[in-house]
Amino acid sequence: MSASSLISVIKHSSCAFPRMRGNALLVPPRDAEAMAGAVRRILTEPSLAERLSRNARLRAEAHGWSVVLPHWEELLEKVAAGG
Repeated sequence: MSASSLISVIKHSSCAFPRMRGNALLVPPRDAEAMAGAVRRILTEPSLAERLSRNARLRAEAHGWSVVLPHWEELLEKVAAGG
């Protein structure tokens, strides 16, 4: 696994779950045993770590400046034009 891999273990609340599905392993808040188990899975299951990393990277890239900036520019141009 490279140093640039995006692997997440998240203490979840119900509202975070739909956004994180496939990008992270979700564990209950304040459950150290579940957190340790999730980290253990990532370290011992290379295919899981690879899938989580790939999915998280795709999600991050979908929200990068190259995607977001054109939307901001369009919005600001509309506001500046009085629209």
